[in-house]
Amino acid sequence: YSLNQISLVKNSLSNNLILLQNELIEQLEQEKIHLSNCKLIVLRYLNKLSNFIEPVMTKLLKVEIQSFLDQELFNTYGVNLKLTPEDLDSLASAFALSLFYKEKLPKNDILIKIIKDRFPRSFYLYQKMVNQVLNTPSDSANFWFFLAFANISKKVESIAYSCILLAHGQSTAKGIQQVVNQLSNNYIFEAFDMSIDASVNDISKKVKEYLHQQGAKDDGVILLFDMGSLNSMFTQIKSTSNKQLLVINNLTTATALDIAMRVERKEEFEVIAKHAQNYGKYMGVQYFEGL
Repeated sequence: YSLNQISLVKNSLSNNLILLQNELIEQLEQEKIHLSNCKLIVLRYLNKLSNFIEPVMTKLLKVEIQSFLDQELFNTYGVNLKLTPEDLDSLASAFALSLFYKEKLPKNDILIKIIKDRFPRSFYLYQKMVNQVLNTPSDSANFWFFLAFANISKKVESIAYSCILLAHGQSTAKGIQQVVNQLSNNYIFEAFDMSIDASVNDISKKVKEYLHQQGAKDDGVILLFDMGSLNSMFTQIKSTSNKQLLVINNLTTATALDIAMRVERKEEFEVIAKHAQNYGKYMGVQYFEGL
């Protein structure tokens, strides 16, 4: 393309993406939203814009996306997006479009806020995909959330609590996270491995950042960690929100799996907290009814 032609192409792309953005916002503002409707809207526009998509880049991105789905999303979070080969092709084409068009879009903040409010856990996982596959995300990348998570979002959003594993060492928390999430076939736990000299302040900062990133629109926070002062942890985290908090010291795979099963069964927070007392006094269980 000449510079003049590229300008014309980008103007055409910009107009279409703004129209797509408006349609999605209108759809999402409805009280009963079906992600399948949003997915159809995105596919319709993607088909219109197919001439702007670079086939070679699409093939490269398809490999990157598949790698993320296998190694990160399923292995770490136990989530299978259930994408058909056609879905994967569409997602790769969409990401290629985002690499070509990186300009700002007028209502990006509005769209992100609506998606985060409606699908906080799914969008948290999707952002991990975007950051790994695209490296430098663009505004248009938010549209493709509906291509990726339309089939699985309901299951991911069914988890009512923010469950976090924290451990000192290189892969202690992550190892337990992988086992429990895969056995649950769902995103129950996020995990953070801390350095041996990590302070309570460092740990609390990680927790706060995570709750902020995810939106934390849930009914409570369950925190399992390997060692440290529960009272100090409570004091540090209490400024994050006024949600219920369950803190369990001395993290084990068995404890994490038991918590995951109870969360999946949608047990009341107080019931989970009461049962946690049976883990033993050495576990240092404490339940705080609102912070």
